[in-house]
Amino acid sequence: MKIVSSGKDVFALSFHKRIFVSAYFAVFLFLFCSFTPGFASEWWEKPPELQHSMLSGETGDPAYLDMHPNEDLKFPVIKVFPAQDCSLEMKFLRDDEKIFDKKKVVEEASSEIEFDVNPRQIPFTKGDYCIELKLYSNEEKKSTDTLFFSVIDSRKLDKNVSKAVHTCKEGSLSYISDYRGNRIPDFATVGYKKGKAPLPQVEPAVVLKPEEGDDTERIQEAIDEVSSMPVNDNGFRGAVLLKEGVYEIEGQVSIQKDGVVIQGEGRGDAGQFWLDPSREYSVEELTEKLSEKEATVLLATGKDRRTLISVEGSGEVNIQSDTQSEIIDRYVPVGSHSFHVEDAESFEAGDRIIIERTGNEEWISEIGMDDIPPRPDGGTIRQWEPFDLQFENKITRVGDNKITVLHPVVNAIESQWGGGRIYTYDDEKRISNIGIEKLRAISYWKPNEDGVDDTRHADQFLNLDNVRDAWVRNVTKEHFYSTLGAVEIDSGARSVTVYNCSTLIADRSFYEGPGYDETGRTFHETDVYVGRYGYRIEGTLNLVMECYALNNRHAYAYGARVPGPNAVVHCQAEQSLTWSEPHHRWSVG
Repeated sequence: MKIVSSGKDVFALSFHKRIFVSAYFAVFLFLFCSFTPGFASEWWEKPPELQHSMLSGETGDPAYLDMHPNEDLKFPVIKVFPAQDCSLEMKFLRDDEKIFDKKKVVEEASSEIEFDVNPRQIPFTKGDYCIELKLYSNEEKKSTDTLFFSVIDSRKLDKNVSKAVHTCKEGSLSYISDYRGNRIPDFATVGYKKGKAPLPQVEPAVVLKPEEGDDTERIQEAIDEVSSMPVNDNGFRGAVLLKEGVYEIEGQVSIQKDGVVIQGEGRGDAGQFWLDPSREYSVEELTEKLSEKEATVLLATGKDRRTLISVEGSGEVNIQSDTQSEIIDRYVPVGSHSFHVEDAESFEAGDRIIIERTGNEEWISEIGMDDIPPRPDGGTIRQWEPFDLQFENKITRVGDNKITVLHPVVNAIESQWGGGRIYTYDDEKRISNIGIEKLRAISYWKPNEDGVDDTRHADQFLNLDNVRDAWVRNVTKEHFYSTLGAVEIDSGARSVTVYNCSTLIADRSFYEGPGYDETGRTFHETDVYVGRYGYRIEGTLNLVMECYALNNRHAYAYGARVPGPNAVVHCQAEQSLTWSEPHHRWSVG
């Protein structure tokens, strides 16, 4: 990741062979989700340990043994601390294949059981190793825990590369976890069709040309006409093609059916304003000026604050609560793709599941969010309360009550903080295969008597909710300032790609001074109107890539308790008023 601040702020994540990495957030997550103080468990006196002179026991540090110059490696010592009488089973795996296992009956509660494995039992080769620990009580209840390390040959690595993630000879990325299994998550499955398909080219089904006056009804009628057409084998009904020219929209248009695309014939220069508010054009003057451009322009007229285009399915996901099974691992690490459940019998590969992670009162207290100090300005402080996060995922393998999933876990799940559970779900009320592309949208306004934007105009270009496998491509937005983002990927949206788009806001001088100071609509950090968001993400498995933002407050932002994984990749922000960031409470991945 590279962040530059010298007139141009770059918010960019490197990627290779469609594998995306978010190291900043991942390291933060390692530190914030892995707590040993106050450890308490009916099964374990304290967490198990993996001991070796070459291994780090610190959370976030890659746990590895180097074969060079230590060809005669010894296996790490495993120490476990059961809190009650139990049977202990230890399974040793390399690259997910079992090497051997050990069993022991603990007749009395013991504070320490040490396993010093003879290296002759394990032919040491390069690879990723894990030790699965299972405790069984007399009542056949069980708890699991896992320890991790890797064996590498440093001679085969480039110099001065990170051990946490590095490039292999074949060009893919290789990851090394810490001893708890935390690793930088793999973001390869974000975006349209989980990143496995290019953005499609959809043939027009209805073609419109510009006409004088308000085009809201004409465009909506064209969308409705395409929406009534049958879905083809590729999942599309067709595109509404808006030919080059200016389309005035005084209201809002919406898409509520699968397979519909709004398509223009171009947007012009992505980084340049076509509405310069200092020129104080009337709608008629601006329309005439824009008619000379070789582009499709949606001109949001009128004085209502609103969303110009709404894309929304009929409802949220449907969780089948009767399929619930508790996660029995003491600790499910960040970046992992597997965990154990109490009963996996009703699950199979291909099932879509919700992974629910609980943060209880003890966890809230541990991170200090029940004792937030007062605001300097005397404003209201809301202390945190316990909450759950729900992550959508897909099962790829089931075996021995072990669930393997497609997308990485991006928030550690720990039994001491409330643990977790899984359910199956369906999302039949979502709509899919939706596209908005190749056009420019301008929210019309001119300065008021104080020389500022009174914000009485369309404030959001696009909201996407209860939708999956959608995209926004080659679109420029001007003067959409909403606190929810010019483009908002809402909480019900997943697998959305926003690609090669730009969002442009007028200079800050139009958002401060007389007309603002007296209204209380300014924000204390910037003295500028609280709006002006570029791209806002609240859903999961979404990708914003190669986009641009000018004069926004938060150019790229996440909302509250966003489950992730999501990625912002190779994006730029110029003259931002403040950070691009996870902006609210506990957004992860």
